[in-house]
Amino acid sequence: MRTKIVIVGGSFGGINAAYALRRQLGDHAEITLISKDAEFTFLPSLPWVILGWRDPTLLQIPLRQPLARRRIDFVHAEVTEIDPAKRQAHTAAAQFPYDSGVPQLPKYSSLEVRDQLRVCFLLS
Repeated sequence: MRTKIVIVGGSFGGINAAYALRRQLGDHAEITLISKDAEFTFLPSLPWVILGWRDPTLLQIPLRQPLARRRIDFVHAEVTEIDPAKRQAHTAAAQFPYDSGVPQLPKYSSLEVRDQLRVCFLLS
C-alpha cells in the first residue's frame, strides 16, 4: 500500500517538499498538494514589476501541469480544517486522508487552522 502524503500550500515550501518527496519516495507514495492559489507567484521578482522591468503575468506559473508531470495530485482549494485524530485535511468540497503531511503555515491563515496544522503535523 502506498503512503498518502498531503501537503498544504503551493508556494516555495510546499512545491519543494512535493518535488523532494517524489524524488525520494518514487512511486511508493501518493502525494497531494492542496493550495488556495491555482498559480505559484515568484515573489522575489515583484520589485522588478514595480519598476516596470517585468511583466507580472510572467511571474505566475499555473501549478497543475508541473505537478502532474511529477505525478503529484493538485487540489485548488483552501484547507478549512485538519483532523489529526482521523488524519484528514478538509476543504469545503472534500476530505483528504493522509498518513503523513507537510504544513505550510502562511501568516494569513486563520489561527484555528494554523493551530490544528501544528498539532497534526508535529504529532504525525
